[in-house]
Amino acid sequence: MPTTRILRLAVLFVFVFSLLIFPRSASADSQTITVDTTLDSNDPSYQQCTSAANDCSLRGAISRANNFVSTSYTILVPAGIYTLTIPGKNEDENTTGDLDITNSMILQGAGMDVSIIQAGTSAANGIDRVLHIVGAVENGVQISRLTFRYGKIDIDKLGAGISTNINGTTIFTQVAFRENVGEGQSYGAGLAVQGPAMVYDCIFSGNSNGGEGGGIYQGGSASLEVYRSLFTNNTAVNGGAFANNATAVFENVTISGNTASQYGGGITQWNSADLTLRNVTIANNTAPDSYKSSAIWNKRAVTVYNSIISAAIGKQACVGNIGTGHHNIASDVSCGSTTIFMISDAQLKPLAFHGGYTELHALNSGSPAIDAGDTTECTADDQRGMTRPQDGNLDGTAACDIGAYEHQVSLIFMPLGMQNYK
Repeated sequence: MPTTRILRLAVLFVFVFSLLIFPRSASADSQTITVDTTLDSNDPSYQQCTSAANDCSLRGAISRANNFVSTSYTILVPAGIYTLTIPGKNEDENTTGDLDITNSMILQGAGMDVSIIQAGTSAANGIDRVLHIVGAVENGVQISRLTFRYGKIDIDKLGAGISTNINGTTIFTQVAFRENVGEGQSYGAGLAVQGPAMVYDCIFSGNSNGGEGGGIYQGGSASLEVYRSLFTNNTAVNGGAFANNATAVFENVTISGNTASQYGGGITQWNSADLTLRNVTIANNTAPDSYKSSAIWNKRAVTVYNSIISAAIGKQACVGNIGTGHHNIASDVSCGSTTIFMISDAQLKPLAFHGGYTELHALNSGSPAIDAGDTTECTADDQRGMTRPQDGNLDGTAACDIGAYEHQVSLIFMPLGMQNYK
């Protein structure tokens, strides 16, 4: 990987990590407030957000941050389930239905397993999408350590979990999008992106869409970057995990077990889109017929480095030739030239946790992906944050693995005097 790119990612990681660990302190133009009730209310009494008890609802805190444009707010969301209960769709004033962010702010939970924002009590009864980020928000929005679930959108709408369309960058860190539903020809059951966005250590799971993108739909003219994240068990008509209609980069991402009822069990790539995959694992995704592609259905430009593209049993991996990249493994010849893809079984283990924030496919010890990547295109770490490269085959030379997982060998040393015991 070029040195400038490594430095850019390192600086950005330190910046985002510092925001998670050291929230901004209160000053004349910066203030941290803490939500202190799970009640869904926008009454002025719940927008006070003082040290008094029960005067800061989640909706009230967001309204306060929206209204005080000159103050930059960090909103802390403690562990709890925050259910939206005020009916009324299609307004952007944060008064009914979904939560609406119209100003730059930080929304930070206590952890994506414990701070949960939901649009209903189940995927069947969501009153609206969960969160809408909209307007001329030049300085961007940061969201971290939260789950968004049970959002629901109608035909032609965007983002059942979250829809973002702002001038500034939206940054998601350790965010889970679960069981959000898009009905009819909608776009992005988990997340719809129409402005610049960056995604780190996130989970897209169990989202279902009657249109484009079970996990994410990317549109507009801005770029999307996704790092160290998991897409699993999402469904859509096209793009079970991801439908791309703009520019996107995926690094250290696992796309596994997603389903399309038409095109692209894993990814659908449309005519106006450009996609780069680096150290990505795509496996076990399905589409109804082999020619409709279980992994990638491609109509434009896909560049692939150090990645695994594996079809479900009896399925074809790709539709549309992938003409750029190298040091990849594919399960069949449908993805492109053998100068770009080694045709082989990558020998993946089942999806499981092996450290980090997300599940992924580890490599069996005999996998042809071990130490077979191009170190010049190798990411600095894997999906778990394990440093690359490792000497996974113990030949004395560390080399990058293909896919989102970096294999390492654990050596077990016996104490002296125990070598003769079996």
